[in-house]
Amino acid sequence: MTAKGVGDASICSLVARILKNPRGDLRIPEDKVEKPLPLVEDVVAQENVSYDEARAIVLSAKLQMWRSALAGHLEPPTPQ
Repeated sequence: MTAKGVGDASICSLVARILKNPRGDLRIPEDKVEKPLPLVEDVVAQENVSYDEARAIVLSAKLQMWRSALAGHLEPPTPQ
């Protein structure tokens, strides 16, 4: 499996674990960001969506943050 495949499998595993627990914490692993993601409860109130829809919105934003952070760094280091 390629490094990208391993990364994709890891993310899919994490997403599956989060989705199995309907009240699971979406703030793991912790990110040090200037503008933290909103709480699921806040998205429910602001967007007038169900709790599950709000979780999907927050999770999608989290995955996009991770993708941005990893962009250009998905290949293993080359031996010197």
